[in-house]
Amino acid sequence: MMNTLHSLEKDNNKINTLPILLRNPRILLIGGGKVALQKAKVMVKNGIDFQIISENYLDDFANIDVPKLAKSIEISDFVGYKIIINATGNKKVEKLLDKTKLKFNILLNTVDVPEKCDFYFSALLNYGKLKIAVSSDGASPMISKVVRNRIKEIIPPEIKEQIAKEADLRKQNKINITRTRIEASRLFGHVALVGAGPGDPELLTLKAYKLIRNAEVILHDHLVSNEILALAKSSAKIINCGKPHGSKTLSQLDINSRMVFYVNQGRRVVRLKGGDPFVFGRLVEETEYLIKNNIKFEIVPGITSSISGAGNAAIPVTARDVSNGFSVVSGCLKGNQFNMNWIELLKIPKHTTVVLMGLKKVKQIVSESIARGVRKNLPVAIISNATRDDQTEIITTLIDLENAAKNAPTPAIIVFGEVVNLREKLSNFIDSEKSEVLSKFG
Repeated sequence: MMNTLHSLEKDNNKINTLPILLRNPRILLIGGGKVALQKAKVMVKNGIDFQIISENYLDDFANIDVPKLAKSIEISDFVGYKIIINATGNKKVEKLLDKTKLKFNILLNTVDVPEKCDFYFSALLNYGKLKIAVSSDGASPMISKVVRNRIKEIIPPEIKEQIAKEADLRKQNKINITRTRIEASRLFGHVALVGAGPGDPELLTLKAYKLIRNAEVILHDHLVSNEILALAKSSAKIINCGKPHGSKTLSQLDINSRMVFYVNQGRRVVRLKGGDPFVFGRLVEETEYLIKNNIKFEIVPGITSSISGAGNAAIPVTARDVSNGFSVVSGCLKGNQFNMNWIELLKIPKHTTVVLMGLKKVKQIVSESIARGVRKNLPVAIISNATRDDQTEIITTLIDLENAAKNAPTPAIIVFGEVVNLREKLSNFIDSEKSEVLSKFG
């Protein structure tokens, strides 16, 4: 068995540490009190072979399944041991060890007396063949434990299986450094496909907020607001994937490839999309690419602008006796083609239809709708920059929609249905002042 400790080189009061591995060392623990019990538990937990000598033992030592001698310590007890841990706090034992350790070539650790130590035990993380040791050179074992526990939070448990696999491959002389680096890095990497909501950062889910704050790489669409991007830490790499109407900053393949590239480097990646990523967000294409590359991912829903945008303009998508249901459709198909498959929805009584990505297609929408017999005075609302400080609303009817849309900013949603007429009643009583929710999360 290989045991880890920190050997000390003392030169003119300067202490240098060197982590070393010892193969099957003989270790003696002296003491039967609380301090010795704590050391014994640590060594048992880490699979270290040792024996104990003490005149008296606390009852809890009955649970320590190692050889124990009940006797006073003598010089002859040191024979054969290479490492001795003195946990007695007894000055006589301390002096006895000081006199004899050079004679027997012993490495000595006198607990809580750093100047009497030839080595320190580290706060250890053990993942099979991977050992991670944290030492404070005896200054503060508690700080070592705190740091060790924080490190433990970021070490994936799968690393134990990975390193065992690599050990087997090494025995077979099948060493591939590039593959090993990628596979090991992936264990630390993480991909989250996150909905950023309609734009107001206070409408982020708490989970989305935390992921954005902790992200190392953020790939975002152009609909994500600057206020939300400002939540990222200053060291985060922020990549604008673009894709506004009529142009593309990065192709879909480029976006997919970058997600894989960064997760292969062990980065925490957030793919940030406006609204909800499953509502016309091409999320399926991105998840399929991740699956093809054997990368696990997390999906975080967001508030879709199709509902929140209307709601923020005091337009409910459903209301008793006014609208019994609603549909959300896209005005565009692949290749920027006009989608006319939803027009018949406008003829359904007591129904609301919300159109995303339709502002550039209003001429075709109006023409096709009238041609199919949709009533010309059907109420319509255009809501631009929903939930943001520059949100605007235009209330009109189907017949006047094309003219009304000429000066409407993008991005925008278009709401069709009698619910639009409820806005006048509701809007005068809505408090538009924003709260300071995010300040509570720092």
